[in-house]
Amino acid sequence: MPGPGSPSALDLIRRSPRLARLAAFPLDFDLERAEHGEEVESASGAPLTGIAGDDTGGTYFLCAGDGVRCADSDGRAGLIGRGVEDVRELVTGLPGRRYHLALPPDTGDDEVTAAARAHEADPRASYAPGLDAHRAGLLAGLGSRRRPPRRGRRRRLITARAAPTGCRRRTPTPAAR
Repeated sequence: MPGPGSPSALDLIRRSPRLARLAAFPLDFDLERAEHGEEVESASGAPLTGIAGDDTGGTYFLCAGDGVRCADSDGRAGLIGRGVEDVRELVTGLPGRRYHLALPPDTGDDEVTAAARAHEADPRASYAPGLDAHRAGLLAGLGSRRRPPRRGRRRRLITARAAPTGCRRRTPTPAAR
């Protein structure tokens, strides 16, 4: 993992077309999808900057001073990491991260790992047989290693408890008369 003063995972992905391709498919962190379909703002009013998107129309946002949020195409949003490194850990270590949010907070580590494996089975069998190689290539390029799914989920839960505010659709302000 990059140390203090070294480029973040996002910087490294932005600088390398190879890493950007590996992050986009099949890991679903696509820099070319950073533009959200509608205007959103953070509930706190802090500026949001789209950094990547996923294949469902969702967008990852850097929220000034308030971590990384993900907004889906249905208007739901929430804090998913304290920073880009948390998101890197989710993207590479917790496949199907959207689906694990429904698991109860007290779900055991073995159950989280089993759910992650089960979620990866379909993509691996149908459209992403090289999933492990893609993930390993991305992690090597970022100078990192894969973390267990339970760790990504645990960090996600801690982050969600720390800052429960999300994003909302931006409503146009009435024109001045």
